[in-house]
Amino acid sequence: MIASPSVVTGCALRRPRVGWAHTPRLVLLAALLLPAGGLLAAEGAPEPPAVAAGGAATGLGADAIAQRRQEIASRLARLEEAIGELAKQSPPGRPSTELLTQRKFLEIIDSQLAQQQSVVARRDELAKQEAALRLQLDDHREFGHPARKPYSFLLLEDLLDQQATEQTRQESLRIELSAVRDLAVSLREAHDTAETHRRLAKEALEINDDPAATAELSKTLNDSQLASTASSDGLALRRGEAELCEAKLKLGELRLRLLEEQITAVRPDVAVTPQDQQRIAAELDAKEQRLRQKLDRLLPPTARADHETAEPADRVGEAAAEALVAHQLAQEAHQQRRALLQQSLGNCATERLLWERRFQALTGQVSEETLAAWREDLADFQSRCQQFRRMIEVRSEERRSELAGLEERVANSGPAAGGLGKQLAYQRAELRGLLDAYGESLTETSANQRLLDRMQSEIQGASSAASIGQWLRSGSASFRALWRYELAAVDDRPVTVGKVVSGLLLLLAGYAGSRWVSRQIGRRVLPRLGLGGGASKALESIAFYTLVVAVGLMSLEMVHVPLTVFTFFGGAAAIGLGFGSQTVLSNFISGLLLLVERPIRAGDLVEIDGLLGTVEDVGARATRIRTDSNLEILVPNSKFLEFAVTNWTLSDDLNRLQINVGVAYGSPTRETARLLKKSVGEDPHVLTHPAPVVVFRDFGDNALAFEIHFWVHMKTVMQGEEIKSDIRLAIDDTLRDAGISIAFPQRDVHLDTSRPLEICVRGAADEAAAGPWKSANKAA
Repeated sequence: MIASPSVVTGCALRRPRVGWAHTPRLVLLAALLLPAGGLLAAEGAPEPPAVAAGGAATGLGADAIAQRRQEIASRLARLEEAIGELAKQSPPGRPSTELLTQRKFLEIIDSQLAQQQSVVARRDELAKQEAALRLQLDDHREFGHPARKPYSFLLLEDLLDQQATEQTRQESLRIELSAVRDLAVSLREAHDTAETHRRLAKEALEINDDPAATAELSKTLNDSQLASTASSDGLALRRGEAELCEAKLKLGELRLRLLEEQITAVRPDVAVTPQDQQRIAAELDAKEQRLRQKLDRLLPPTARADHETAEPADRVGEAAAEALVAHQLAQEAHQQRRALLQQSLGNCATERLLWERRFQALTGQVSEETLAAWREDLADFQSRCQQFRRMIEVRSEERRSELAGLEERVANSGPAAGGLGKQLAYQRAELRGLLDAYGESLTETSANQRLLDRMQSEIQGASSAASIGQWLRSGSASFRALWRYELAAVDDRPVTVGKVVSGLLLLLAGYAGSRWVSRQIGRRVLPRLGLGGGASKALESIAFYTLVVAVGLMSLEMVHVPLTVFTFFGGAAAIGLGFGSQTVLSNFISGLLLLVERPIRAGDLVEIDGLLGTVEDVGARATRIRTDSNLEILVPNSKFLEFAVTNWTLSDDLNRLQINVGVAYGSPTRETARLLKKSVGEDPHVLTHPAPVVVFRDFGDNALAFEIHFWVHMKTVMQGEEIKSDIRLAIDDTLRDAGISIAFPQRDVHLDTSRPLEICVRGAADEAAAGPWKSANKAA
């Protein structure tokens, strides 16, 4: 047992002044700490073991330990003699607590010294084993393996088993070494605390002037020395155990190195002989026979458990209830053990298959396609093996918890429990048997896992040695398997990866072809039939969408994908479009309506929501409009159905334009109207039918306002602006030649001359001298 380091700390810290009445407690603490030496300083006891510079006890050699054990044996003999003399007195005397404590402590010290002797002997033995192992490693490097070539396959298996066992042992030793080192650190702190209290007790005794307190202080010092010695010896033992673990690890690493070199040397020259195959088959036959015999022996108890479950109905009391629980537990335990045996029998067939494949892989008579299939099977076997292992571990943990509670009940029941104790013992036996079965199953699972790992390594080795042709065949087989992988099945027809990829490629090719064909129809065929640009664009879009749908259906038919596969996806898409894509769907439907009804066409001059421009293209989602600033603006198709749209060229390109002109007051109005009409009529773009109209609109604030209305053929906004600009230039020339001035904004200002005007001219210097007050006055 390993004691907590707080034991010594508590002993030294909380009770620094303990008398002999509390010494048995210290002896128990010393036993828990596993001390390895040191006697009481009182009554001629030898000094504590040597302490290193850091304060911790140093390890002792075998001779020193033997000498200390002889001293302890001599002292124990004297104590026994003194206790015997007290017993011979009349009346018999009772040994003092001090004598009994010393005897108990010496017995503990002798026991721990024996443990130290064992550690030292084991360490010396490991040193001899290490030397022998190094010689064996040197011989192997010089002469090779002593067996003859070709090496037996079973020899390689034995080396691999030894390697796996040694690796497991190394992991356990590392965990043990970590725990021992952690405990040594804790004991180091406890030893430092105990030493502090020992020095304080020693100083208190040295400076004491009260004779009455001397005895109590001496006992306190003895107790402190006991605690210090116990912690020192415990620390020395822990360090010895740590050194022993390190030696074991070093020896294990050396053994692993030898095994690795032996495996590396043996593996290339291994030959699978018929004798090896027969031996493995015989071992599997024997294993299967043992399992069947166990299963046959297990059946009768299971039958009795099934029969006896209903028997104790007339029993009463706690024993009867426990009897029912015991029989139910027996039934469940036997059923689980039977299931484990049946599982093991099933694993035998898998083992046979794995061994056969291993033999084939080692002989190199397996194609790369077969190795690829074996890798898939191997991954499945490993997954099932790991799942079975986790299940057994969980069940084992549950049964261990039940067994722990049952052990406590059995211990508390005592011999007077009678039938109850027997039933509890029966339950305990069943649980132990079930745990043993779980342990055997875990051992078998570990062996199967090692077999799977080795086969995986051998398959990888066989794959790495494959030729380029085999690699190409393997890649081709893998590609075919992926190409034929089934993603879903509809109407008993598979939807594979190949069909999906082929369908997508056909769809992309069909999309590009549909775009090219529709473009040729819109640009070459329809114009020759006399259709305009807008109609050609609309029919081109309709042809494109029709071809895309047709190509999509043809692609599905060519890859043999039934249309019913889209039944569910169509419904889901409809829901998604209805809730998440309302705007997109609205624009798409609006685009279809625009293409069918054609209220706007490519080339039309339209005005919508203050935007004036020429329609470039009517798409599926939006319409592209180019403004007079050469800006291309995308307008959602739904806007053309929601807002008022002015199409200046819907039925024809005849449009009326207007120019406003203002002349100065006093100008001849009739002559002005005639000149304006003449200027407009002379422009070649202005139509004579309908004729231009000049209207004297108003007497404005600054001019006489005239309006000119005329008609032109206009395709674009800029074309109309150019016509109006030419007409304005002509009007300006005509009115200037006639002496009629074009008015500009003006305002008359009248001055009050009833008193003389005061005019004052000031410079910058005068303004500065006037000061802020005068400047403010002036501003006011």
